[in-house]
Amino acid sequence: MSITDKTKNKIIDYIVDKGHLIMGEPSNVKTSCWEITCVVCGESNQVCVNNLTVIVNNFGDITCSNCKFNKKVEKFLARSNMQLVDDYCEMRQAWIGCKYCGLCYDYSGDYQDNFKCYCRLTIKQTEHKLYKWLS
Repeated sequence: MSITDKTKNKIIDYIVDKGHLIMGEPSNVKTSCWEITCVVCGESNQVCVNNLTVIVNNFGDITCSNCKFNKKVEKFLARSNMQLVDDYCEMRQAWIGCKYCGLCYDYSGDYQDNFKCYCRLTIKQTEHKLYKWLS
């Protein structure tokens, strides 16, 4: 199914007013995706026209996957007493370290909310020593 030119122009105007940049020629097909560049980080994202219509109707804004991951990392660090190591947080991967022992982990967004380092788990102290030796 396709969208009308009026709806297409409404979506384009709304996206441009929010400060985003549309790359290429936008399609009229509802199931197709438009390539939209994020205002904050400059990363390009594919967003489906159906989703764009919902965003426009609800007066929302587009959140790119990179910005979404960065917010997720910040929340995770605050909840689990971890810190970013060398400010490395790219390509939906972050190198995080424990504030207490300095042991580092590769975070890709799939850890549980109440993640604890091996140094804070009493029954895993032998694994902590092994993991620290291996890292």
